[in-house]
Formats: sequence, structure tokens, C-alpha cells
Amino acid sequence: MPVPAPPSAALDIFLSYAREDRPTAAKLAAALQARGLSVWWDREILGGAEFSEVIERELNRARVALVLWSAQSVRSPFVRDESARAQADGKLLPLRIEDVSPPLGFGQLQTLDLLDWDGEDDAPAFAELVAHVQRHLKGDAVPLPDGPRGRRFPVRRRTLFAGGAALAAAGVGWFGWHQLVGRDSERAQELTAQGIDKFEARLFVQARFLFNQALEADDAYAPASFYLAQVLIQDGAPQEAAANLRLALKLKHGLDGGQLRDAERWLTDLAAGASDPAPVKRVALAEAAPPAATRPPSPPTAIAKPAPPASVTLPPSGALLSKLGGAERRSLPLTGAALDQLKTKIEQMFSPSKEARLAATTGLIVDANTASDAVPPGVQRALQAQRNGTPKDPAELAGVINVLTLLQSATPSTLALHAAEIRRLLDAARRNGPQTAELVASVAAALDHAEKQLPLVYIQIAAESQRALANALAARLRGAAYRVPAAEVVGTRAPARTEIRVQGRSDQSLARWMAKAAGEIAGAPVEVKTLRNAKPKVDTFEIWLDAALCVAPDRRPAACGT
Repeated sequence: MPVPAPPSAALDIFLSYAREDRPTAAKLAAALQARGLSVWWDREILGGAEFSEVIERELNRARVALVLWSAQSVRSPFVRDESARAQADGKLLPLRIEDVSPPLGFGQLQTLDLLDWDGEDDAPAFAELVAHVQRHLKGDAVPLPDGPRGRRFPVRRRTLFAGGAALAAAGVGWFGWHQLVGRDSERAQELTAQGIDKFEARLFVQARFLFNQALEADDAYAPASFYLAQVLIQDGAPQEAAANLRLALKLKHGLDGGQLRDAERWLTDLAAGASDPAPVKRVALAEAAPPAATRPPSPPTAIAKPAPPASVTLPPSGALLSKLGGAERRSLPLTGAALDQLKTKIEQMFSPSKEARLAATTGLIVDANTASDAVPPGVQRALQAQRNGTPKDPAELAGVINVLTLLQSATPSTLALHAAEIRRLLDAARRNGPQTAELVASVAAALDHAEKQLPLVYIQIAAESQRALANALAARLRGAAYRVPAAEVVGTRAPARTEIRVQGRSDQSLARWMAKAAGEIAGAPVEVKTLRNAKPKVDTFEIWLDAALCVAPDRRPAACGT
């Protein structure tokens, strides 16, 4: 792919950083862009010689090279090479994001600190950084404070007076800069349109590059940040996506009401879970040991030892696992008005509008409560599009690609539950072209792996008085092909009402069936909650029995025993 021509507008800042520090670089780039500064920072652009060519061009074009020193970057040959070139050109501005010493050759330079920064654009240390950048851009940079590495002022420990002075200096520079520098809105729109084409073609690296170039051409053009956030969501970079959504909502220029509402909703979904309880994290080595009455007696000549827990035996792949995924693994599919609403969203994935298709796909992927339920109607809609072979309508063909993208984000149980229909779609879609074939291969590999996985359920009991009921529930779950370790006593951590906690994007139809099964055994309705910040490798659920169960006189179902 040819390297895009350089934008006509001047470039303020080149960010040099290590790959591991990408989330910090993303937050810093967004904050600097919000101050009216153009920033080039996306080193994951192209491959081979084109990568080096673009890096060199952008570094030469930038007026300030901001290097982020961390434990990773001080060891990075790329970062050190970029910094050496910037130092030779007299435009290097070092910035520590971790408490490390700069590498040899850079220790003599005074260095700013941005330690413990959480992205706040009104933090005093960030304001000081902006002020120094503005001085560099005006050509009247002054030496940084005395000391071997400059002043070490973590963001939250600066004095109000120093922070206010730096903020005032940054504000004056910001207003002056905006009066002097024009924006190339036409080029920003052109680059964003090109980026949308790359985005829909699933060429995420090229799309990111074009959207960043658009923001350099016009740092107030919100659609570039809006679509960059969507790429990052679909590419599995939620923190960077959230930073770009915040920037898009702050800029707003160029976004309509629907896009602004989408951005707000996605940002809420990405931020959700911060106050959720921590998910259960322990290795499920085994199911509960069988009751004593069913254990074989110890040999008379041997010393009796405690029976080890019965290990979970995964069934072999193939026909048996397909049976477990279909007839015996219980689930409750979505029905009624909720399903109709979801089908409306699915239909938007096949919309004649490219922007609507991308937004619908992003919305379904980012929402942990609907992602799994969207798979069966999405697959059915894609099969409909493929009913006469490769779709002739570009929107229908794009919709099939969007459904395959949704399947890429699905959990193992969701894939296994709908394996037969998914395989039908893969067989039909693999002839659509090379782009679709790559997605088909990816989903097929995930499906093969998924059929070897069984969902995991942890049962948390308030006290031993609930053990019999927990064992009855565990037996029912194991009969439906769930892995269930021995129940854990949680004491006062037990909730006031029995609930099921769905970890992350685990399949919601399984959670609904478990809620029904647990409600029947416990004799009361069971609430389903989603722990959105959890990221289990297999579908994982937690059943928390309430403290009154098997204790209060009116909360003693038969499963509690005598």
C-alpha cells in the first residue's frame, strides 16, 4: 500500500513511545489534541519499509518530539533512535511517565514528569507540559528546572499556585496558537472518508492511520475521533476507544445527534463495571467430591485417606460435544419484544448506509448484555443474504462481513450453542472473496476451539446450611454440561437476594436458564447481573445464594434438607 501524502498543515508533536505504553500515549495524544495541538502518535501503521518511511517523514515534519520515558521505552531501540534524531535536530522534549532514569546519552537533558497521570486535562503537571510545548513551538523554549531529571512532581501533589500559573501560561498559548494556525477541514473530511472505507474492509491499521492523519489536518474534526474509537472497539482496545470517544464528545463539530448519542452510549458501556464487585478468580480444579455414601470403601489393609475431589472430565470433541452444545446444554433464547428490538439492530448491520452499518456493529460488540443474544438472529440474517450465493448487493455483502466480525467477538459457549448454523454460514460465505475468507477462517478456528470448552459456574453460599441446596443445584447444572467446582462459603459477603453474576460477555441465554433452574430449587426469583469488566477465557458465571436462604422460616425449600 502506498504511503499517504503528507498533510498540508504543519505538525506540532511527534510522540515517541514503547508499544507497552500505548494506552498512556493514546490518553496523552487525545488531551494534547483537545488543547488544539496536532499530534502524530500511531506507530502501528504499516509494515516493512513503509513503516520506516512514515516514521521518518512524520518525525522530520514535527516541530516537537515528545518522548515518553518508561521502563519499556528506555530499552526500546526504536524509541532511542527516534529520540536521538530529535535531539540532533534540537526538538526533543523528554517526559517521564514512570520513575526511571533516561538511557545513556539523554541523562544530561532536563526532563518533565507526568507521573501518576490519569488523563485529566486540568492536572497541573499536564498544564506545565502544554506550556513547555507552546514555548517550543514559538521558538522561545527555556531550560527546564534544575536537577538531574527535572522536578519530580506527581500530578496530584503539585501546589495550587504553581499549577495555576502553568495553566494560565498554557491557556494564553492555546488561544494564541488557534489564532495563528488554520485547519484543513476539507482534507480532514477526505481522510476520514478514506478511513471509513478501510474500516469497513476490516483494514484496521490503515484506518487508524487515516483517522489520525485527519485529526492532524483538522484537530477539531470530531468524526475522525468518532470513527477511530469504533475501530479501536472492534479491534479490542477499549481504553484507547474511550479516550477518543471523550474527545469526539468534547469537539462535537461534524457529528449529528444520533452519532453523539451513540458515542455517549458506547462510552457508558466501556466505563460500566468500575463499581461492579470483583469477579471470582480461583482455579476450578474439580467438582465437589461425591457424597460419602457413594464413595467406594477403603481396602481393609490400607489406611483410609481423604478422597480426592472428582476431577472434571471434558467430553471428546465431535458428535458428543455437538450433543452437549445442543440438546443437553440448557439455554433460554431471547424472545418477544426484546428479540424484535434486537432484530432491528441486526438489520442496521445490512443498512444501505455505510456509517449506519459500522455503528450498528460497534454497538452490538460493545454491549456485553446483548452481544451473545445478537448471534443467532445475526447468523440467520446473514444466511438470508447468502441464500442465492454471494450477495450482489454491496450492503448485503457488507452485512455478512459485519456478522462474521460479531462472531469473532463471541464467547466459546455462544459459538458452541449455535455451531450448526454458524458452520452453514461459514460454508456459504467462504466464497464471497478473500476478505471474507480471512474472517471465515478466523471464526472457524474459534468454533473448533469453542466446542472443546464447557461453561464454568461458581456457587457461593452464605453458610454450610446451604450446602445441600448448592449440591442439588450443582448436580442439575452438571447434568446440563456445566463445570461446577465445590461451593465456597462467603459469609457476610452474601447478597440480600440470590443472584447470578455473568462474567463479561459470557452467554446471556445460559444465564437465563441458570436463573430459572436456581429459582426453581431456591423457591424464589433470581436476578441476573453482568460484571462488564470481567474477561474470562471461557463463559463463566457466579451463583450467589442469599443469606436468608435455608435459614429464615419462609425460605426453606425442600432442597435445604432437614
